[in-house]
Amino acid sequence: VSLGLRTARTVAFPTVLFIEGQTLLASVKGVTPGYPLRGTLGLRKDPQAPEMVRVSHGPPRGQAWVDKRLLGTLGLTLGDRLDIGEISLTLASVLAYEPDRGGQFFSFSPRIMAHRGDIEASGLLGPSSRATFALLAAGSATEVSGLRDFVDRRGQNEIRIVDLQSAQRQVGATVGASTEFIGLASLGTLFIAGIAIAVAARRYVDRRRKQAALLRCFGASGRTILLIHIQTLLMMGMVWGLVGAAIGFAVQE
Repeated sequence: VSLGLRTARTVAFPTVLFIEGQTLLASVKGVTPGYPLRGTLGLRKDPQAPEMVRVSHGPPRGQAWVDKRLLGTLGLTLGDRLDIGEISLTLASVLAYEPDRGGQFFSFSPRIMAHRGDIEASGLLGPSSRATFALLAAGSATEVSGLRDFVDRRGQNEIRIVDLQSAQRQVGATVGASTEFIGLASLGTLFIAGIAIAVAARRYVDRRRKQAALLRCFGASGRTILLIHIQTLLMMGMVWGLVGAAIGFAVQE
């Protein structure tokens, strides 16, 4: 291997699966036999098995290792055939763990891992595909530094080096973007809840208007009527608050 490094190649891209009227956005990953360079893959021969089988190699030709969610969503079982582009692969194992699962958006989709040769034969890696090609390298610090210098000397903008530090920054950026999205969703939820409260309050006032008028006719003061409604709302809030707390406690247990 050039520069004394151990290497492996991967290609990953999102795709949509269509099976008997069911559709699913999945993440396809093709790997060479040397993958993974660090750590091991976790497999399950039975989707319900609690224990994982650790392997230090990728799928052989003709097989696909898939996420458990893909089987459940598409109604497939191990041993079935899955068509990906122009090829058909056998679902051999459930992929339970990847040591290098990234932080891209489509990495949260169910994974399909296959031999890179099969993926290249699928016809899905055309000029307009959204595929990410990666060369994985492992070795001593000096060897890795030599590879970095070699890439820097070539000066190709389409090549991006990802090491431990940059990977951590990518994960941090992904978490930050997710936090901002959750914050926006929370603001939207609060806005909708405020509208719902305003509508409910308006309907409550409309229903109680005649009752308040009758109380005024019987000599009740405005302060008394206000206290009656406040007491009613507090009692309702306490009762339904306790009911909600009980439901939350039961769900948590």
